[in-house]
Amino acid sequence: MMNKPSAERDNSGALTIKITSDAVNHIRSFGEIEGKNKTNLRVAVKGGGCSGLTYVLELAENPTDNEKVISENGWNFMLIKNHISFWLEPLWNIKAD
Repeated sequence: MMNKPSAERDNSGALTIKITSDAVNHIRSFGEIEGKNKTNLRVAVKGGGCSGLTYVLELAENPTDNEKVISENGWNFMLIKNHISFWLEPLWNIKAD
């Protein structure tokens, strides 16, 4: 299970991602299972799920015009611009159940 991903603003006001090495490794292994050697991960929010929101993570080729790209740990995280406020919280991590 993945804890809720997050973004934050650094001292200059730029948006950054906080992600653990375990989460990066999990994402990388997901790409290997899918047979995709990509370093672009689209992250989105949609309605539904127990908490009222579902978090969507998918490997992608290129960002769309309505996505903000944040590079961290060798990955490009593509966040839909009007969803960014949903990510301004805790650290991205992987939790094994």
